[in-house]
Amino acid sequence: ILAFTQGLDEHDIVPAFIEYRSRFEYCVISGSHSSGLDCYWVDSPPISNCRISGNSTSELVDHEIRGGGIQYTVTSNVSITNSIIKENNGKGIFIDNLSGYISISHCDVVGNIGGGIWVSSGDPITISDCKIVENSGDSYGGGINLEPGGGPKYIQNCLIVGNEAAFNGGGISSIQNDSTYITNCTISRNVSERSGGGVYATGHITIENCIIGRNENNGIATLIGRYVEVRYCDLYDNEGEDFFGFFQNEELGQISQVNINGDSCDVYNNIFLDPEYEDFESRDFRLTHNSPCIDAGDPESDRDPDGTIADMGVFYFHQENIVTQLYESLPNRFEITSIYPNPFNSFTNIEIDIQRHTKLRLSLYNLLGNKVKVITEGAYSPGCYNFVFESGKISSGIYFIRAENKHGYSSIARLILLK
Repeated sequence: ILAFTQGLDEHDIVPAFIEYRSRFEYCVISGSHSSGLDCYWVDSPPISNCRISGNSTSELVDHEIRGGGIQYTVTSNVSITNSIIKENNGKGIFIDNLSGYISISHCDVVGNIGGGIWVSSGDPITISDCKIVENSGDSYGGGINLEPGGGPKYIQNCLIVGNEAAFNGGGISSIQNDSTYITNCTISRNVSERSGGGVYATGHITIENCIIGRNENNGIATLIGRYVEVRYCDLYDNEGEDFFGFFQNEELGQISQVNINGDSCDVYNNIFLDPEYEDFESRDFRLTHNSPCIDAGDPESDRDPDGTIADMGVFYFHQENIVTQLYESLPNRFEITSIYPNPFNSFTNIEIDIQRHTKLRLSLYNLLGNKVKVITEGAYSPGCYNFVFESGKISSGIYFIRAENKHGYSSIARLILLK
């Protein structure tokens, strides 16, 4: 296995071969000045459960910086899963001239200078269940840039927030691609210096079941729009226009009917309403129970996990919880039932069952037993609750969450923070 460990630069690296079936698992790669991981002319090693941060590169291609975190060039079949690619100087993930598939899933791509993900080839390309947040691109696509070439491209169930592009496509840019599909993504607070703060496209692109809101310099922009399809989406409060450029579909964005929920929409079932997040300012993009995005997705899409019609955006609203609380028995114990994701980076969800009226205190402790933070404290009725915990300035490590009530009951669960 070829690995760049902390503190190495281009003068320290010793050439090595990566044997077929080699892989990177549970690695921390930091401090390299020649990309955290650089694969060239080799079979691509799968990467899983790794943290790749604080690396850099000075290598350029067509005046663009290459991969500071992960770089694949002239290689095949890329798989990156359950990893954190964070705060690298250079693109977080850079893939060029590749044969075979690309799969990037369940990853946090955060705060990379040069862009989040840059891909120029691959067949097919799938980016799914990722958080792509606060990356700054030096040209197109601050969050994701799909260059011409390769097979079909799928961006699914991703949170794409707070990215910036020097040119077009703050969140996503897809240039001259024959088939790009963006489904069930939340694309918000992205910025482009030119146009397409949310999405910029010049090829054939389909956007479905997405929330595209509060982006700067337009929601979706195109120069050649005859192949741009937008349906069953919520476009809301984008600076400039929701649709900017040359769209062939003149009815796009024109209110003409109502959808299955009775909300006004265009002929493609796009709505233009506040999605009613839990807390937009705190970047909690989960839907509240009165969101117009619930059940407003394409009825022909895959059903949500609770069996209902697809919701818009990356976070579906679990309606079964409401039915359970109304028609079935309440929780019969006091306990922490779930923490997800775990390990986590910036935030995680803590689910707690409360079986009777009580005062709850939810606290975070370190391995020494010292209380680090009180997450919440107050009176609660019986029910199932979800609390969002943001790590803030807390350091990486192993912690314990303790829930306790006034009746003397407590529940403890382990939590792993990776930054």
